[in-house]
Order: sequence, then C-alpha cells, then structure tokens
Amino acid sequence: MAIYKYKGYDAAGIEVSSELVSQNKNTALKTLKNKSINPYFIEMRGEKNTGFLNLGWLLPHFDVGQFFFQLGIMLKSGLPLYTTLGIIMKNYKQRSISNILVLIEKDISEGIKFSDSLSDKCSNIVSEVYLNMIRIAESTGRLADVLLSIASHNEQKKEREGKIISSLTYPFMVAFIGTGIVGFLISYILPKMEKVFISFKMKLPISTVILIQAGSFLKSYGIIIIIITWFLIIFMIKVYNKNIVFRQTIDSLFLRLKLYKKIQVATFTELLAFQLNEGIPLVKALMGCSGVVKNMVFKREIERIAMEVENGKPLSLAIKGSSIFDEMLIAATITGESTGELSNFIERISSFLKKDVDKILDRLTSMAEPLFILILGLAVGFIMLSIMTPLLKLNQMVK
Repeated sequence: MAIYKYKGYDAAGIEVSSELVSQNKNTALKTLKNKSINPYFIEMRGEKNTGFLNLGWLLPHFDVGQFFFQLGIMLKSGLPLYTTLGIIMKNYKQRSISNILVLIEKDISEGIKFSDSLSDKCSNIVSEVYLNMIRIAESTGRLADVLLSIASHNEQKKEREGKIISSLTYPFMVAFIGTGIVGFLISYILPKMEKVFISFKMKLPISTVILIQAGSFLKSYGIIIIIITWFLIIFMIKVYNKNIVFRQTIDSLFLRLKLYKKIQVATFTELLAFQLNEGIPLVKALMGCSGVVKNMVFKREIERIAMEVENGKPLSLAIKGSSIFDEMLIAATITGESTGELSNFIERISSFLKKDVDKILDRLTSMAEPLFILILGLAVGFIMLSIMTPLLKLNQMVK
C-alpha cells in the first residue's frame, strides 16, 4: 500500500490537505471523489509499512495458491464457503494460520464478504490483483472458478521465480565460497608464513608484500568493514523506501538494464492478460497491475496508461508514448484491439518475453559459472605463487 499526499477543495469549497493510504493513484482519486474532494495535487510519498496492523505478517509459510486451490475444489463440489473454511482450518497445524482463518470464518458468518475479510486480514500476502478478481467473482457467482485460476497462476509464478533463483544460486555460491577461501588464505595463512620469512631476513617479492599487508588489514579491520557494509545496506534500503526522489532515480536506472526491464514487462503483460481472461475490465486490470509492480517509475507509467484508457484513449495509443514498451507490444496491442482479442495477443507477447528471459538467464548462468571459477582459480593461484616463491628461495638458502 502506498501513501499519497494530496491538496484539493471539499464540497464547501474549502482547501484541504492531507494524506491517504491507497493501492494506487487511481484508487486514491476515486477515494477522494467519494469524499467529495476535488484534488488539484496528488503525489505518492512512499510505501506504508503495515507491520503489526495487518495480520498477514503472522503467515510467513502460508501458501496462497494452495489455500485458494483447496477453497476452489470444495466450492466446486457444492460446499458453502463457511463450511469450506472450517474444513481447511483443521488441516493447518500452525496456530498462527488457523487463528487468522478463524477470524475470516467469523467475518463470513457475520455477512462480511470474503474479499473484504481477506483485504482486512491478509492484504500484504494476497495481492490487490487477486482481491479485485475475487470481488468481481463474488458478484458474478464464479468464485470457485476464479479461485482455481488464481491457484494455477500462482503456481506458475512460483515455478518461474524458482527457476530464476536457481539460475542465480550457483554463481553466487561459487563467489561466496571463493571469497571465503581467498579471505582465509590472506588473513590467516600469509601472516603465519610472514613470521618465517622475517626470521630469515628474506627480501620478499612485491606480490607477497602486497598480500601480507592486505591480510594484515583484513585481520585488523575485516569485521568492522563487514559491519559498516551491513549498516550502509540497511541505511540505503531505508532511504530507498522513504525518499521518493532517490527511489525514482534508482528505479529509473534499473529500467535501463535490458534484462530487468524485460522481466518487468513480461510480468506486467502476464498479469494483465490473466485478469482480462478472467473478465476483469481493462482499467481495473491496469490498476491491479500498478498495485503489484514495485518499480515506482514503471508503476507511475501504468497509472498514467490506466487514466488515459479510462478517459477513452485506446490502450495501444496510451502505451505508444512510453519508452518502457517496445514496438512489438504496441503492434500486438493494436492487432488485439482491432480483432477483439486483446487478452490473447497480450498473453502471446508475455509468453514470448518469458521464453526470451529464460534464454538470457540460461546464457548468463552458463557464462557466469566458468567465469567465477576462472577468477577464483586465478586468485588462489596468485596467492599460492606469492607464498611458494619465497619458500623456494628459503629452500635454496638452507641448502
């Protein structure tokens, strides 16, 4: 959820200024409209940390896809929602999960909508996209079908994220282990060898002197460097979350990275097509996408597109003025609008982009593995050479 600062005039013509929490800019404008406030200025100030106010923090191991799948299957069999929640609740051994399901079950018994209860109790683990789909499904009587679709989509999303993580895990592990080995050799092995060299008053090679000094420095200040680095990382994350200008700068730099932008656009098109296929109106689908996107520059671009589409502009024209989307997506959108199959064409673009991302990740992984091993080998080889060279000279002196 985002925090928006606004200025405007109320129904009496009095100027008002305050903040409100909303999923995206369009939702914030609608909220102000319902309050009879006509804003002339509205700007996002940062992200709201729900923390302990939202009970979703108690669900670190809650599988949303599995939960919706179980719900959908039982609702399909004709069981009422209240009974279904009671059955599912008994299968969860974690007290934190069952307690929240009890609260949701209580809300249902009191006549509160399932989507409203989820939004109140678990908005930080159930995305606004899913909540919007459940709200519409409740009004159309397709709750079971939509829950099963969400479960399938969530499973595909987890598989794709798992593939990306597994592609990056091995190179990072090699780099981490290699750094540890090099640090150990420099910090502990070399200083012990230094005492031997000093006792024989040997003139050491420049490479050995540099490594000994580096080892001495790391041994004395290594822990301090690690602590300072962690503090800097935490500080930068906090500044990123709270300072809107800094965040926009960083997010715009990220979007200049080809792979990152491709992943963002692939996720956006997949989510947009998924919502359109389930009958979500285009504007609401775009607003749902903006609520899920974390990159602020991309988020604001989607909000701009949603507002233009809401004002009557075709989607193809709205995205044409953006530097984020390429000509292929624009052409597919134009074709989809002219044939009445917009969701199908966007889905095809999403599939193409995901395959392209997978190819790039596979290529980078295949290049990174031998590169990290080569760098590690050169570093260890250099250290061993710096140790062995004076040792060989020492052996000749003894002879």
